[in-house]
Order: sequence, then structure tokens, then C-alpha cells
Amino acid sequence: MATVLPPRGITGTVPSNPHVAVRRLNTDRTPNFELQWNHVRWDVVEDPDEPGAFIFLPSLGKLKIEPGLGAVDKNGGTALARSARAERGWTTIDLRHATASDTPDGQVGYLRTWPGRGGLVHGTPWESPRQVGNRTIWSVDLAGYRRWLKRLVTDGVIPAPDPAVTDTLVEVATQRVERSRGRALANPHAAELLRQSEEKLAAIKAATIPGQTPAPKPARRSRARKESTDG
Repeated sequence: MATVLPPRGITGTVPSNPHVAVRRLNTDRTPNFELQWNHVRWDVVEDPDEPGAFIFLPSLGKLKIEPGLGAVDKNGGTALARSARAERGWTTIDLRHATASDTPDGQVGYLRTWPGRGGLVHGTPWESPRQVGNRTIWSVDLAGYRRWLKRLVTDGVIPAPDPAVTDTLVEVATQRVERSRGRALANPHAAELLRQSEEKLAAIKAATIPGQTPAPKPARRSRARKESTDG
């Protein structure tokens, strides 16, 4: 069951200290955004809490909030943009669904900003920039991000994938293996692609849905050997 969020009041902002110099990232500004999930957009990844196990996690998309572009109005309103994307199956995730225990910096919300060239650079709390000389280098806490997605599915914020979706992932991966197998006989590079495709197919078949108990595998029947005796 999805978490019921309390009514949102008017959130204040923390004033900046004018005596502290803010170092700007040497990268161009990027637009604000909303993270969205879609019923048909899923992937299989290694479980961040159980090495060697695989789980289904949603593959999120972004609604970029750039005034005047992509059905976002000139004031940054996203009503029309949300509606247009909803017709294609996208649903916005409320910022408050990223709790303080989900984020590396212990703050609520999945949106973070840094000063950059020409304005703010928008990203997530699982992304961390470093300025090395004149280069901006980003690192990603992939395990932390996957734990957040895993919790969203476990808590029902994002519904579990329909069996038709997981079956499609198996079908697509199987077709990729078959194509790679035909090419691998005469192409060493294709042989490596075949190995990767087979590993991906095995991972999808073994993957489970967060929060759901995997169905028990059917027991293998032993074929008893019937012996005839002379009476």
C-alpha cells in the first residue's frame, strides 16, 4: 500500500551566508526536473543488499522543467506537461517520497542544486560533483539510488510490474541471445556479446520483485525405475 503523505505546508528556504564564498561548478546550468515512473519501464539489476541476487527495479524518466519547452508554460507550470506524459504512462514521484533515510546527505527530497555557469545545476542527492582544476567530475552512489527505488516498490509507492512486463523482458533477452549465437560462430566480438546476453537472460529469469516472496520452484520428480521379476 502506497504511503499517505501529510498535507504540505509552505516550505521556507535556508538563507545563504553572504560572507561565505560559493564555488561554482565549471559546467553549464541544467533545468529543474521531476522524476517519473512508468508501468512498462523496468530493468533487472543486482540487489544492493544481497550480492549475486537480482531484482526488478523501475527505470525512471525525467520531466524537465524548462519554461516554454515540452508543454511547460512560461512560468514553469507543469500541468500540461504532466498530462501529456501521463497519456504515455508516466507518473510523477512526489519529492517527499525520498526521505532523510534514503539520501546520502540525510535531507528530504530527490532534488539537489549546485551553482554552475549561467545558473543552477540540478541533480539528485545520489550524485556528487567534484571540481578538479577546470573539470567537473561526477560520482554516483548507485547502490544508494537502487536502495531507494527498491523501497519505493516494497512500500507500494511504485506498483510491482505486471507479469506481462516481466515476460516481455525475458522474451527480448531471449531474442538477443539467439541473434548473438548466430553471429558468434565467426566473430570473436559477437562471442563476447553472446556471453553477456546469456548472463543478462539468466539474471532476468532469476530476478525477484522487491517486497514479494519468490514463488517456490517446483520439486524435481525422480523417475522410479520399475523392475520386473519372474514369479
